[in-house]
Amino acid sequence: MSDNCHCTKALLSRYADRELGADDVRRVDDHVRSCSQCRQALDEYRQLNGFLTAPVPIEPSPYIWQRIRRGVMAARERKPVGILARLRPLLIPLAGAAVLGVVVFTASQLSQSITRAGQEATIQSINPQPEEGSVPVTQESIPVTPDDTLNEQ
Repeated sequence: MSDNCHCTKALLSRYADRELGADDVRRVDDHVRSCSQCRQALDEYRQLNGFLTAPVPIEPSPYIWQRIRRGVMAARERKPVGILARLRPLLIPLAGAAVLGVVVFTASQLSQSITRAGQEATIQSINPQPEEGSVPVTQESIPVTPDDTLNEQ
């Protein structure tokens, strides 16, 4: 194998793929005419390219039409899905949101009633109300004694 063959063999794949410039194409053409080994390698590259670009026929399974028919028939036989089954993905989150709303509302009402009860307890501790059965003491209900009348004059 000569130096010229070695250089040409490096270009044969790109030549078969038509990726070479005009000068390299002329060089490979001239060499392939006179060298049977390089011509044989070029033919192998061309065969390989033919395999890679040829469409591969795809054969469907012989049972494909039976499987398709069975699938269509099974779809026809299925019962229609009810409205609740269709809405179920929406109803579950909505029910959760409603429960959460009730919990928040109840908690706020409970908080307000606790706050009111605390305020009333504070007010009663500041202004105590008389106990049941006791007589409230006012200035008018204090009995006046004769000694008190003397002091007032």
